[in-house]
Amino acid sequence: MRLITKRRYIYHPSWHIVYEWEEDIYNNLQIPLSLDDKNLYSKIPKGKGKLYDILCKIDNLYSRKRKSSDNAFFFLMNIFDYFPVYPCARNISIPYIIDFFVDEDKLAYFYTKFKKCPLVLVSSFEAYNFLKERKCLLNVKCIPLSLSDRYKISSEYIEKKYDVIALGRTNPILMEFLETYLKENPNVEFVYQKNSNKGDYAYYSTKTGKIGEANSRADYMEILGKSKIALYSTPGMDNSRSTNGFNPVTPKFLELISKQCHIIARYPDTEECRFFEMGKISRHIDNYQLFKDTMNKYLATPVDLKLYGEVLEKHYTSKRIIELQKIIKEFSLS
Repeated sequence: MRLITKRRYIYHPSWHIVYEWEEDIYNNLQIPLSLDDKNLYSKIPKGKGKLYDILCKIDNLYSRKRKSSDNAFFFLMNIFDYFPVYPCARNISIPYIIDFFVDEDKLAYFYTKFKKCPLVLVSSFEAYNFLKERKCLLNVKCIPLSLSDRYKISSEYIEKKYDVIALGRTNPILMEFLETYLKENPNVEFVYQKNSNKGDYAYYSTKTGKIGEANSRADYMEILGKSKIALYSTPGMDNSRSTNGFNPVTPKFLELISKQCHIIARYPDTEECRFFEMGKISRHIDNYQLFKDTMNKYLATPVDLKLYGEVLEKHYTSKRIIELQKIIKEFSLS
């Protein structure tokens, strides 16, 4: 098996965590890492000449001689993402789909695009169950998202500088609760994110104004580590994001645990949320009084490092790699 990466041409911060997963897989399994450069087929208009047909015939001939060790594993952000292998080589492709926010109307597209793949991996239990309930026509397995082992939680407390932080997409109800809380407690320092027209990620404090920019993965993790409390919700909760009703637990939850942040959260009671033991880390906040009481408690106490370590230990990428190896072996794809 080989691992195909898009790092040569995709630089958006949302892909940085994907590249960490790739590096962990590469380091653990020692499989070849291929730098995809948007293959030749994407640059040749289909049906616009003989070159495409010739390449397809050559690749099709080769595909019949492929061994299971030629299988290509790669990450896709969603089902519409660019497929980094030749069209005639999809019979050796093992895609891992990160965001599967697919409604009934898109299932036909999903089946058509991935029908030749011997195995399709999804990151969410909800997505997996959604497909199985509809008698999915493909071989589908679920491997939940993870956090790179490089972020193993420290056994010593991190020194905190800021009181509360909210990064990325925010939950409207939690933000409403926070605004009320800050009016009642003006001394509490809140750090938030603003995106510039240039695409930079700048961070601001309600006390000191602009703190700086965090355009790298290291900068992002550093500012998390400086914060006592973080707001978090699953992406579909309260329509925080258009997900067609799906509510997966995102890696941000694990990042916050790694950086020893108290987490104030809103999330549904689902198999996935229970799998990630969200209830052990944070109660679901459903009213302002509970939000206020939780804020007051968290501002005055450190996190339970033992509990945080026990929960996070189950969700490092090395654990998911073991699951990947088992599934690959199960389907005789190694």
